[in-house]
Amino acid sequence: MVQQHFFAVALLGILGAAAYSNSLSNQFVHDDNYQIVRNPYLHRDEPLTRLLFSDVWGYQTPGRTGTSNYYRPLQMLAYRWIVQLGGMQPRAFHWVNLVLHLMVSAVAYLIYWVLTSNYGLSVSGAVLFVLHPIHTEAVAWIASLPELGCALFYLLSFWLFLRHQSPVAPVEKPLKKKKQAPKARLPKLAARRSGYGTTSLAACAVSLLFKEMALTLPILIGVYAFAFPQGRGDWRGRIRAVAQQSWPYLAVVAGYLLLRYQVLGFISKSQQVWSLSLSAQVLSILHLMAMYWYKLLVPVNLNAFYGFQPVYGFGDGRAWAAIGSVGVLAGLTWYGFRRAPVASFAAGWVFLTLLPVMNIRGVGVNVFTERYLYIPSWGFCLLVPWTAWRGLSWVSQPLRTYLAVAALALVGITYGTKTFQRNRDWENDFVFYQRAAEASPNSASMQNSLAHILRAEKGDLEGAEQHATIALSLAEKEVPYDPRLQASAYLNLANIHIQRGQYLQALSMAEKGLAADSSRPNLHTVRGVALMQLGRTDEAQHVFLDVHKLLPNDELVLHYLGVIALQLRQFEASVDYFQKAIKILPTYADAHNNLAAAYVEMGRLNEALPHLEQAVNLNARDPMAHTNLGAVLADLGRVHEARSHLQRALMLAPNFPAALAELAALDNSGRQGR
Repeated sequence: MVQQHFFAVALLGILGAAAYSNSLSNQFVHDDNYQIVRNPYLHRDEPLTRLLFSDVWGYQTPGRTGTSNYYRPLQMLAYRWIVQLGGMQPRAFHWVNLVLHLMVSAVAYLIYWVLTSNYGLSVSGAVLFVLHPIHTEAVAWIASLPELGCALFYLLSFWLFLRHQSPVAPVEKPLKKKKQAPKARLPKLAARRSGYGTTSLAACAVSLLFKEMALTLPILIGVYAFAFPQGRGDWRGRIRAVAQQSWPYLAVVAGYLLLRYQVLGFISKSQQVWSLSLSAQVLSILHLMAMYWYKLLVPVNLNAFYGFQPVYGFGDGRAWAAIGSVGVLAGLTWYGFRRAPVASFAAGWVFLTLLPVMNIRGVGVNVFTERYLYIPSWGFCLLVPWTAWRGLSWVSQPLRTYLAVAALALVGITYGTKTFQRNRDWENDFVFYQRAAEASPNSASMQNSLAHILRAEKGDLEGAEQHATIALSLAEKEVPYDPRLQASAYLNLANIHIQRGQYLQALSMAEKGLAADSSRPNLHTVRGVALMQLGRTDEAQHVFLDVHKLLPNDELVLHYLGVIALQLRQFEASVDYFQKAIKILPTYADAHNNLAAAYVEMGRLNEALPHLEQAVNLNARDPMAHTNLGAVLADLGRVHEARSHLQRALMLAPNFPAALAELAALDNSGRQGR
């Protein structure tokens, strides 16, 4: 049997690696650009305590208690280790996600085997799990690492619990005449089982520190104890088993909740603008549960961002559809606990592990998200082959096996192909937001995000303005109204006007955004930029200093404070601001360029040179960067290199005044240099 298990795990590795191989070239996308690329807490010189005792956005507001519901210290610690071992390269992060997924799939197989003792069912369920298209977000998107880490230790904890609960018969030698029988090896067996239990509790704790979904593990273990009683099968015996088996895990959860409260200052807080009655909240939760079951069963029209509208009353047809579908599923699950405990437990797994995301006021803006199905899908991937196998019970062997293998191959190929194709949705920010906006055209959030990428990365100001205007229109019609969406649209429009040099219009857009939501630091920042460009430097400086107090690790604010200090000829202060901005975002070309300008003003040309070279490397099509580098090279006597960069600036921008002036000064000096 060991060889068969090795074969199953190897098969899962091959299938999973093939399905996700093209995800390894994906770039940092969406939250990756902030939680990883701009996160100073991932730097080697930062104390680990900052990662371990703050929420995932804690680096933005150091010293403050939790600003979100997401206390996931092991997610951030894993990021730091990856950066230190593999550098700030997205490929290293994608490799970690893929390896974790393969490990989770292997443990999923082991649990299937322990529960069913059926090799065909176990392999089938694990193949569905490793290839299911609903997992592409969890595996192909770097920011989904907490789903994978939580799932790995969640399943490990449950598997170890099962091993702890499954005693092995003691080994004895046959009795011989006039010889005492050897003692059964119970102490060693008991020690081994005790070790399984302790390790299971430790894995539960690790899972909790990856993601909150592990809060459901004690409930799941209680349900298992109820469904598969090892002693008395009556109600009293089942309830006693539930209490005995789940209380150690409840103790671990209690410890985690205490730690969470100490770090965040709360257990959970609302992140939505909805004001729902109790009945509306219940109906919305039932509708959300039905949506999750449907996507597991029919993984089509998948999307990185789903809109979710609450169900306010029984007049909404979605209310009755949700009541009917969830009611039937829950009824069948309960009915089958005595008659088909494995199938009922698998269905119950889906319901129970989705409980944390039923807190619709506590989850993020996108209430329905595919990655939340990563752990719940374990139960679904067991339920499907179990149902199919029972459905084929009327077919005699070996035809039954042939049909099962053919069905698994067909579903596996379909799942694997869909997964492989969909990995490219996370190729880069532009592809990600473009496809999300196409799939959810009525999402103001995705229209805003696409507008930002079109402006910042593609330089398409007309396209950006079009999508920002659409986002503004959608935000104004949003029910319930969410001022954050309207403020984001005005932020995009303000930035577009900044790039066009229309600073009065930019200031107007920023102030309209602040009227909608004054808590948005980015709007204050863009207002400060507009003021600075309008010559109102003192006002701009006050704005940037206020934002800096709130967000001391915002590289944009640091950069603009450095620019103002440079204008005021406060060179030491400007150098400090620029260095901090570059530490947070080493690829910040403008910060490198302006830091070099500060060094030039201070006469420190040798220190300016590497930053100018870095600015040119980061933005090779910027004529100003080439001009500045050429000027410093000329002052250092490297005339040939200086002339090359100045000529390059003129190729990029013919008649560029600064480059022409530097080139003329170089010609008039008569220097040949080297």
